Amino acid sequence: LELIKSGKRFDLIFCDLQMPNGNGYDFLVQLRSMHDGRDIPFIIVTSETEASMAIKAINAGATGYVTKPVVVEMLQKAMQAAYNRIQNG
Repeated sequence: LELIKSGKRFDLIFCDLQMPNGNGYDFLVQLRSMHDGRDIPFIIVTSETEASMAIKAINAGATGYVTKPVVVEMLQKAMQAAYNRIQNG
């Protein structure tokens, strides 16, 4: 978040739900509340497999949700959806 506040641009963010100093949901909500963070594609990559967790993430503004162990095709599809979102504005 500090890098985005300082003007650094990101094309895509991958984030886990479980982080050492917080969680991915909080990070996502904070990111989406920032003007410069609203449009950055955000893909959650996590071991959380509960459908309710994925729904919560999408409702919070995640572009994609991929579970671990990562299936490469699922990750590619999530990245393609993020790219399409950017292209279609």
